[in-house]
Amino acid sequence: MDHLDADRTKAVERYVLGDLSVSEVEEFERHFFDCPQCSEELRALTIFQENARAVFVEQDSAPIPASVHAPESAERAAKRNLHVVDLDPTGPTRIAMERYRATWRPPHPGAAMPKLGLGRFVVVADTDVAARMKEAGLSATFCVPAVHMVLPSQIDPPGAPQDIPTRLALISASIRRLSAFQPAAVLIGPGASGDPAHPAGPLDVVADALPALADVAADCGVTLGVELLAARRGSVISSLPRLVALLDEVGRDNLGIMFSIYHSWSEPNLHEDLLRYGSRINSVQVCDIRDPERSRFDRELPGRGRGVAPEIMATLLRAGYKGWWELVIFSDDGIYGTALPNSYWAMPPRNFLAQAKKAFDESYAQASGL
Repeated sequence: MDHLDADRTKAVERYVLGDLSVSEVEEFERHFFDCPQCSEELRALTIFQENARAVFVEQDSAPIPASVHAPESAERAAKRNLHVVDLDPTGPTRIAMERYRATWRPPHPGAAMPKLGLGRFVVVADTDVAARMKEAGLSATFCVPAVHMVLPSQIDPPGAPQDIPTRLALISASIRRLSAFQPAAVLIGPGASGDPAHPAGPLDVVADALPALADVAADCGVTLGVELLAARRGSVISSLPRLVALLDEVGRDNLGIMFSIYHSWSEPNLHEDLLRYGSRINSVQVCDIRDPERSRFDRELPGRGRGVAPEIMATLLRAGYKGWWELVIFSDDGIYGTALPNSYWAMPPRNFLAQAKKAFDESYAQASGL
């Protein structure tokens, strides 16, 4: 399958709807890892579907809304009794919805039809969003640029530039934009290859880039959190003492460390290093570690799996950490290529959030008592 085939057969849309055969799924998954257009479309469609779910789903048992873009996809959705949303102009949308009604009505005489939605994008200025957040009592905690790694990395979005000057220009532009939200920190990373045998590099490129990025952030009144990534993920720098030494060399007061339990839980001397350098940490990401991990995108709620989170959180508290705690749970439901059994992402969002908050609260209470 090439991109023309995928576009002609509406493979992305049918993949999300679960309308591909087993062989078609395998063929499409082989294709979209190497196709920036399909990868981005799949990402955007999945995000849209989740947003639509929050609007349309009133009960956990209600049908999941699907995005439709043609009469054929409307017909498939009708056969599956799904709510639908269409982003197309009104003319094509009317045709698609007529097909939906014609398909859905015969097998459901007298029943209430699922909801048919017309989606439209509303562009709102960042300053307006920030003002509305403030009115609602919300704060921006850790903000992440779309491209946030200095070096080309395995988690780059599709189509991300590989040359360093362009990457730094994009990161700088994101820092300026995100400053409107007055975040606790904007996160940037050195880089990770995904292969521990061939880590990202060279480190000199990162050392050269950090002063300029820190100066851009300082001009905007922003603090940066430099992400400490795992050696097992091919990070160019993976230990707390080495990252502290790098930041000391850069010599900018608005550079701190973003600490992730996921990336650093297995580092030797971790608790001693946290007590020694805890004052340098300005942001923390919390999760726990599945045993075994089923993919790169497979994390556990704090206190579950290996259960390392409460003890690490306790050490951070003893080290004097008083900042925000960000719960970060990757749990691939197929968007990254592997639909993991019992994926948290596949759960109704309210159920997942309730479980996640309970797990965090219990872990924090345990950490506070250690």
